Amino acid sequence: MSPLRARRNLRVVTLTGGTGGFNVARGFGDLAIGERTHIVNIGDSGGDSGNLRTEQGVLPPGDARRLILATMDTTNPMAPFMAYRFPEGQGSPLKDRSLGNLILAASEQLYGRSQASQAVAKVCGCRASIYPISTNDCHLIAELSDGSEMMGEGLIDTRSLKDDRYVLRVRLDRSAYICAEADKAIREADVIVLGPGDLYTSIIPLLLVDGLADAISASAGQLIYIVNLMTKYAETRGFSAKDFVELPLLRYGVGRKKFDAILVNEGRIPKAMLDKYFREEKAEPVILHAGEKELLFKGSTHRIVTGDFVSERALQQGLIHHDGTRLAHAVMGLMEPGLPVEPRIFVVDLDDTLANTTKDLQGDVGRIEFLTLVPGARQFLGALSHAGHRRVLLSAGEIGYQERKLEVLGINDMFDSVHIVEKGADKRERLKRLLDESGLPPEHMIVVGDNPEHELLYAHELGCRVVRVNLSHGKRRSMRCAHEPHLVIDTFVDCDIGRMC
Repeated sequence: MSPLRARRNLRVVTLTGGTGGFNVARGFGDLAIGERTHIVNIGDSGGDSGNLRTEQGVLPPGDARRLILATMDTTNPMAPFMAYRFPEGQGSPLKDRSLGNLILAASEQLYGRSQASQAVAKVCGCRASIYPISTNDCHLIAELSDGSEMMGEGLIDTRSLKDDRYVLRVRLDRSAYICAEADKAIREADVIVLGPGDLYTSIIPLLLVDGLADAISASAGQLIYIVNLMTKYAETRGFSAKDFVELPLLRYGVGRKKFDAILVNEGRIPKAMLDKYFREEKAEPVILHAGEKELLFKGSTHRIVTGDFVSERALQQGLIHHDGTRLAHAVMGLMEPGLPVEPRIFVVDLDDTLANTTKDLQGDVGRIEFLTLVPGARQFLGALSHAGHRRVLLSAGEIGYQERKLEVLGINDMFDSVHIVEKGADKRERLKRLLDESGLPPEHMIVVGDNPEHELLYAHELGCRVVRVNLSHGKRRSMRCAHEPHLVIDTFVDCDIGRMC
């Protein structure tokens, strides 16, 4: 099946909130894929949504309106109506009211809660289905660090920056049950995307709905989690990427023991913008620390996909937002035909594999500043990350000297973990330990190197896949392998990762 045809058959479900949900929905709207279903949170209690909820007894329409705007054609005659907000006027009952919210409130009274947003989506020609996670009317309650409780998403989310209390946990004030339409879409999905969105007031409230975890558990679809770009002082100050992943997974439950993949931004955000966000909101960038990757692989996710997911357009407008198109392409990259559903661990050697060690150093350790990467090596490592595979460097030599090589080459941060042993023979035990700790079958570890007497031999003994790199100027080019490698390459330029797997 061609990649285009495969995409056209995919069923994608998103579980997000707020601006994050808008951006993700818009990103998927640009792709030629099968069915898109966006599930709406029901806990919003602030602003115009909260007012309509109180006055008319409807579900909060704000997130549904954003998703409709994200998935409708901007040339549709309804677009300006859904985006219109009445001006402020003294004594006017319509001041600062959203017309789109009013239309959704009317739709609920006409068609019922489960079909209200979908009915408007059809009128607006949306390229997706939109349903609430539940039709039950409930409010979010947060327990704060001083023992007090606060009810209402709007109040929890917009606390003063002077309020130093942090959120301990959240719950719903009454039971909420997943609606039939959301349940069916999730169970039949090929891809389920959770996040981004405010953790305690958008993402976790979805998980509190009875039946959601069961639907995800029953689905054969890939569960992808998108980590936020920035922390929020009222909810997640001091959180790292690991915290964002483990809180919903381990404390609240998503119906799976692990995410199939998590997407984490590694794109650069200008310092001036970060300073502005910290000054105005005490918000900080969410960082995936090097030491956290190993822990996440062990307990929380099969794949970590990193990339530049920051919207350049938003930065130009003074905002730090995800680029929905980049996120959607990254998710679809995990679903391309030929890409293994299960992740792989690529254990890669350094000297005469990634680096032109013999050619550039000519046996002189003083020439280390002249060391270069072999053609295509950087692109190869980037492609592994894009495909969600784990990248491990295993090198032998004097530790300080090998570390200096990585600095000169500028690739230290391109690995999920780096292991340097003193002697080539030490690679045997380290490879075995890496395989044991991964919990994956041996054939899911691909060892890429040039030495038939060390890493390639040991990989074969462990039952791993073996890829021999045979550079034209490599020190061991003429050496024969005792066992036939699965693949032999002489360059990383345009190399086929699928064949390596």
